[in-house]
Amino acid sequence: MQLVNLLAIHAVILAISSSFFVALHKQYGRFGSVLMCSIGFAAGSVLQFVLAWFTPHVLLLSIFGIVIGKDVSQRVRVGGTLIISSVVLFLLTWFGIAERSRIIALQQEFPVVSLKERLAYEEASKPVERVFGADRLPSEAIVSHSPFVESDLSAEIKDSLTQSEKGDHYGYSSRVRMLERLHDERAENFALASGFGVGRMLLPHRIYMTLPEPESVPFEEAAPETPSYREIDGVLGRTEQTDVSSDAELAAATTSTPSSAYLRSTYDFSVSEFLDTAAFGYVPSRQQAAGFEPHAFRNKFRHRSKQTEPTWSVKKLELVSLLKFDEPRVYVSETLPNMKELDQVETRSLDAFEAKSLPHLFRETNVVTEDRPDEIRMLGSLRADTRCLKCHSVERGQLLGAFSYRLAPSR
Repeated sequence: MQLVNLLAIHAVILAISSSFFVALHKQYGRFGSVLMCSIGFAAGSVLQFVLAWFTPHVLLLSIFGIVIGKDVSQRVRVGGTLIISSVVLFLLTWFGIAERSRIIALQQEFPVVSLKERLAYEEASKPVERVFGADRLPSEAIVSHSPFVESDLSAEIKDSLTQSEKGDHYGYSSRVRMLERLHDERAENFALASGFGVGRMLLPHRIYMTLPEPESVPFEEAAPETPSYREIDGVLGRTEQTDVSSDAELAAATTSTPSSAYLRSTYDFSVSEFLDTAAFGYVPSRQQAAGFEPHAFRNKFRHRSKQTEPTWSVKKLELVSLLKFDEPRVYVSETLPNMKELDQVETRSLDAFEAKSLPHLFRETNVVTEDRPDEIRMLGSLRADTRCLKCHSVERGQLLGAFSYRLAPSR
């Protein structure tokens, strides 16, 4: 019925424009055709978001009128106009049906699925804070059942939550918005309406909704044997290398520790890459999503800092789980974390540094570091912000997990 109604609307509009053309051409001949073309382009500029096909139809009629001239029988004039209008109506109908079929195929390729089974562990084990004493081993953990209260978070954590929520709009405005349009029931109607909808609504396309499959991304390779300084100019991924020549500079490059800003950039990149908003997909309701991709790294590490730093590399990055097990566990992997592969990954208990540092992440800070002679240990929080709450049944600011880093000088 919907198709019949749309065909009727198309036919009526085509009949009106065709009748107008026949009258103008009969009266003014080629000048009438030019006048029709001018009127068509003027009206098309106004109606382009409503009748995308209007200008091409008028243009075809105008060309036909210029070719046949005024001294032609009415039968030829009307017959040619009917043929052109019929072809346009057929193409509109064919294109609309093809677009609707394409939209339905994309809906099947990117369906709205339930995340309930994937997030079942949240129901089975409500988040509780596990507090470890500085001199205790992980197996001697003391579990605190104190309820989470967002107001207890430090100013640093609150500010970082606000900044992350404020600054992440690109993913939503592209892939997520396209997935949302795909599952808007109006998308089918717009596609079927063809000329009515194509100009007025950007229809979904696979190229905008498909993310590259995350590969097993290895840890950053060591730098060349001759150490160098990297001066980061503030643009992520753009680096300028300066060779180290003197013995003093060589010693400094291998013994100096990176600044807190450099370490923070490592943490920030980890979180933004692992929790890429574009991979969240469209979430119409809690625990339902279309186009959701498991959290993963798709790129190797790049640092952002305005300071000159010695060359350090992330030699190990492991994901700490707080909710899936009875006590915190660390996934052991030779590659950057990928949630799709974690079912086949072994886990271990927290080591002494992780056990000592984890309590500070709950309410005090996002990053804890420890300098050692040949490496830097770092533990960074994975915290729920408003984007996470669309799926996870947790509170804003609650600690969901952590990253455990080992950084060492590149040699």
